Amino acid sequence: GTIPEELYQLDGLLHLGLNKNQFEGSISTKLGLLSSLKKCTLGDNMFTGVIPTQVGKLTDLYTLSLENNKITGTIPRQVGNITKLEILRLSNNMVSGSIPSEVGYLHYLEELSLAGNSLNMSIPKHVMDMQNIKKLDFSNNSLSGTIPEYIG
Repeated sequence: GTIPEELYQLDGLLHLGLNKNQFEGSISTKLGLLSSLKKCTLGDNMFTGVIPTQVGKLTDLYTLSLENNKITGTIPRQVGNITKLEILRLSNNMVSGSIPSEVGYLHYLEELSLAGNSLNMSIPKHVMDMQNIKKLDFSNNSLSGTIPEYIG
């Protein structure tokens, strides 16, 4: 089934953990109403559609985990508004395009997992400028170009 609409009225919610279930359909734009949210784990479901741009309103979020779904479209540039984000997991979806430059605003980001998508790009410099990054996983995409010197 889908996430009950009433859930989006819990404006004091700090952790939304719905991973490893059978949820399907699109991730609602109403997710942006959960302004107190610090951790959002929706991985291992059957969500489809795009990542709503309203995730950019979750400015207190430190974990966004959407891996192992059927999400399409591109990474919205509004992700750059989640400046406290430490973990961004989008692996094993059908995300395409490139990583928006706004991801460079995520100065606390420690993990960026984008494996198993349809990203077609070279590794962007703004990703390599992130000082706290500990895990980068771009495996099983359509990356091109040479490995930049600033990696090594």
